[in-house]
Amino acid sequence: MEPLLRIFLAEHGRKADATATLREVRSQAAARLVSDAETSRGYLDGEGQFPRRIAQVTLIASRAAIVDSE
Repeated sequence: MEPLLRIFLAEHGRKADATATLREVRSQAAARLVSDAETSRGYLDGEGQFPRRIAQVTLIASRAAIVDSE
């Protein structure tokens, strides 16, 4: 949430700060994708953290993928 606020108010700061914030967000997003892929792989391998909730996990993950692609 904080990086979004920093970008929203970027006109009051320096370009270098806005660029650094965007780099930070990109890095965090890339790390999140790796983490999500590892979690998904665990479920595909039958080793998910909550195997009894696979239907709910699948539903939420598929919805998240749709939102991310929009």
